[in-house]
Amino acid sequence: MPAFTRHACALVPLLLLAAAPAALADDKTPAKNQPAAPPAMSISLSNGVDTVSSGSRLAYTVTVQNQGAANLAGLRIEQELPTGASGAAADHQAKVAGGKAVWTADVRAHGKTVLTSSATLGAEQAGALRAASTVCAYLPKSQVPVVCSSDMDLLPAGAKAEGVELADGADGGKVLGMEPGVAIGAGIGAALLAGGGVLVLRRRKKTAEGTVGLG
Repeated sequence: MPAFTRHACALVPLLLLAAAPAALADDKTPAKNQPAAPPAMSISLSNGVDTVSSGSRLAYTVTVQNQGAANLAGLRIEQELPTGASGAAADHQAKVAGGKAVWTADVRAHGKTVLTSSATLGAEQAGALRAASTVCAYLPKSQVPVVCSSDMDLLPAGAKAEGVELADGADGGKVLGMEPGVAIGAGIGAALLAGGGVLVLRRRKKTAEGTVGLG
């Protein structure tokens, strides 16, 4: 057999061995580019009442729970207070401005963090049936919420409209802080869809609590 043929045959295994690590590296590349799964966590929002009216002082409790095995540090918690609310205040050195309370919070693995806020409900808008507040949790430096929760309370006009399904705006009524048929703001909803988040919508009286999983 000619010498060059023997050399060519000997090179084949070496070329295969050299290509194997590169192939393995290529297989791992897509996994690195995939976004990390959101942490296992939940958030709830409640002010403990069913009905409110102009001048009511609303005291909210925000509970952030970490169901994961790793601590969550530097979470950003943002609460949108009802439209027209005044005198807003919040604990844990939250920044309160423009109808919003913003906290930075840590939650231990399998633990929870409780935050509180308060505000006075303003004048009732014509056609408004409920006063709504929404809270969302974000990872540090992220603009996509991991999870959101909303609390809605009946206003005097809404209390008279018994049996009306307010979530779909069937009667054309408004929700303070939300438009009929929209559970939360369009921006938050789109962000939840993009990030695989979860929305918990709390509606009292004859409507049941709903949980919407996205992603």
